[in-house]
Amino acid sequence: MKLQDFGLWFQFWPKDDRRWSATIPEHGDFRIYYDGRPLGRQFCDFSLTLKSYDYYDRYIITVKGDFPEGLFSTYQIGRILTLDDFKIVENSDYQEIK
Repeated sequence: MKLQDFGLWFQFWPKDDRRWSATIPEHGDFRIYYDGRPLGRQFCDFSLTLKSYDYYDRYIITVKGDFPEGLFSTYQIGRILTLDDFKIVENSDYQEIK
């Protein structure tokens, strides 16, 4: 399974112009979206905040590695993310919305 198979998008603002990208921006301060819903944000100081998951999220995307974790699922990455930093697992609490 690849992250690109899951509708992973990045939103950033060069020169006050909102842009979308299927690849990770080369600078800090961008938002991360997965299947049209906010997943998290990497800030200029290279910290990363990820949202918590609910029962209607079929897959959970988290960060691999031993990054120091802060409050509210904030990770001190210290660099720009790469796709290899993420991992995908199936959510055992998933309930299909009908």
